Amino acid sequence: MEPRSTPPAGEEPRQRPKQTVKSFEIPKRLVYEAWEKVQVNAGAPGVDAVSVTLFAD
Repeated sequence: MEPRSTPPAGEEPRQRPKQTVKSFEIPKRLVYEAWEKVQVNAGAPGVDAVSVTLFAD
């Protein structure tokens, strides 16, 4: 029996193709402005439970 190229219906693929490039570019200035807003809002942890204090200088 030959290996299947697609998983059976209802199953997730066992391996996903690796992404070689970012799906889109984010300007550094936009990231910096978002960081400043988080700091102003006291940097409360988000859904990942990681506080900005982990990344602060």
